[in-house]
Amino acid sequence: MIDDAQVEPLAHALESDPDPRNQRLLLEALTHLALSPAAWRAASWLARSALRDLGDPDQADPAVLELAARLPLRSVRDRLRHLASDPELPGALPSALALAEVGDPAGAVTLAEGVARPPHAESPSPPEAGTRLPPRADLARALARLPLEDGVLEPEAIRPALRSDEEGGDGLTRMWGALALARLGDREPLEELWDALVRPPGFLESLTRRPLFTSPPELFHGAPGFIVRELAGVRPLPERVVDFLRALRRQDYDENWTPRNPALVGDPRDARILLQGLTREAGEAGEAGVPLTEEASEPLTGEAGGPLMEEAGGPEGQEPGGRGHRAALLARRLIQRPWRDLHPDAEPLELTLLRATPPELAAQVLESAIIKLPLPEREDMVNVGAVGEMSGGEPTEAEERPPADGGWARMEAGNALVALAAHLPSGIPLAVARMLENPTLQQLPREQVAWLVARAGPQGVMEALFPRILVGGGEERTRWLAWFGEIARQTDAPPPFLGDDGGAPGPPPPVELVDDLPEEMMVGAPPPAPVRAPAPDPPSAVLELFPDIKTDTPHPLAGDPLVLTVSLGLEAAESTRGSVAIPDTEAPVVLRAHLLMGEQSAWGELTWVTGQGTVEPAVFHLSAPGLEVDPAVGDPASGNPALGDRALVEVRVNFYLGQRWCGEASRNLDV
Repeated sequence: MIDDAQVEPLAHALESDPDPRNQRLLLEALTHLALSPAAWRAASWLARSALRDLGDPDQADPAVLELAARLPLRSVRDRLRHLASDPELPGALPSALALAEVGDPAGAVTLAEGVARPPHAESPSPPEAGTRLPPRADLARALARLPLEDGVLEPEAIRPALRSDEEGGDGLTRMWGALALARLGDREPLEELWDALVRPPGFLESLTRRPLFTSPPELFHGAPGFIVRELAGVRPLPERVVDFLRALRRQDYDENWTPRNPALVGDPRDARILLQGLTREAGEAGEAGVPLTEEASEPLTGEAGGPLMEEAGGPEGQEPGGRGHRAALLARRLIQRPWRDLHPDAEPLELTLLRATPPELAAQVLESAIIKLPLPEREDMVNVGAVGEMSGGEPTEAEERPPADGGWARMEAGNALVALAAHLPSGIPLAVARMLENPTLQQLPREQVAWLVARAGPQGVMEALFPRILVGGGEERTRWLAWFGEIARQTDAPPPFLGDDGGAPGPPPPVELVDDLPEEMMVGAPPPAPVRAPAPDPPSAVLELFPDIKTDTPHPLAGDPLVLTVSLGLEAAESTRGSVAIPDTEAPVVLRAHLLMGEQSAWGELTWVTGQGTVEPAVFHLSAPGLEVDPAVGDPASGNPALGDRALVEVRVNFYLGQRWCGEASRNLDV
């Protein structure tokens, strides 16, 4: 976790930077890293400075709005929700699209109205004003990404997405509309999409009624990897929708994807892509040699064919014959000779050992593999590792050119290097700045270089780059910030193999927003956007309730299963501190509860009904945290709560009503 002491100097230095790109480059990088709430508060003033034009119709830059949506700062998110919730505001649609990318449904009504607009509606303003309407397919895609099953919209609001071609519709919009409606329980359009993907040519035209799709949507004309990545954006789908897709597959194909009735079912290519994109099914395997497990299932052999564990000369501190010992021996061998053509000079099962390599040796393996990487000798290849640096990462004309002679060989070399590095542990001590200026790496795609450098871990990357960003200026600072952003983006990304079929992750999970403004400064802040149809004004009275965190055992043992039950009451509980404020209404009030205990985090829901109390508590099934207790520490004057083999562990719960924090609770567990 990155703390405020690391972020504050950089944020302070960039507050006075005359180039607004640099502020946004830093914020973009931080959104891909694990920052503490205090660290985000340290960066909040910089965020508000960089986004001071947020909401200005003349400054409706989609990239800025997307950055704003990724920032977990309540002041920024509330502003964006306000913009997205009113379809009459000039920036409503771009704001709603940006929020949809992070799974925030505040702009769902605006998106639905955009889909329902007349098919050939023209923008009321010239395009230079930044208000040209987005394509309807983009709006339908955004709706399909949202958790509509939570009651955000009614199905009727989305049905305009199913317009036929004669009515001004298009297949891509209908496809996303079908997925959005499936979330709401209307799965017939999704079944028609399936039929368009699997039925033989001419079958759909023979139907008496006109189907929604007479052929696969144009998305399916592209490369499989691209299609999968596009479809993956709607994950996770409700389980009932996933079950429905599985049932369609079982109805038309056997377990080997052989058509059950060739007269009714054709090539499974498109159906497999659909299922893989939406559910990650349809057959997954390690990509380009990346291990699916860190454990080897067969005896491992050395270069000469004898058992690797019998080789002599293992490093000190490694038990002979143990996994760490064998990993160190293999690492030393690869340092001397990492490549056999464009393959690591080791058997696939041997490579699974590398995860247990000591960090220093792992770094030497990667550095040796870079130095000795067999690249083509031609020097006329576009330097894809350096393009875009001076422009802050924007692609240049050179970057978009196809590879020159030797380009495909370089791509293959980059894939080989990534495949080897994927077996190494993360957080290894790499010479980050030196790697970014390495002539070999500068010939590889920027994305792959960033992923390789990210093996140093966020702390190692920041220690190497932050001093250069602080002392640099102008284009030099922009260059280092652009690299920092690229590396941060690759920190938890899968290995970037060029030309793979792609199993892109779904949208990022919802993050807990940080209250970055003092309460007295938020009086005039815009209200959060409604996520449902507008409701009557809530009652002005507020009811104060008191949380109660109960355990299934008074003294849990470290590592044992533990059940925590969170409820609310009218009187304070003896063991729990805190309070919660909710509207005083007769209607059921559903609160989201975020529980933190040690390194564990979990979400739940509880329901309160005035007159009945907590009718449905939030129940968490966790494990009692492990303890690292020094038996010699038992002096109460030391301030250490550990007493012998026991310790007090704090459990904290934050409560949310809709998108607003409304209270907290805490108690100590005697573990």
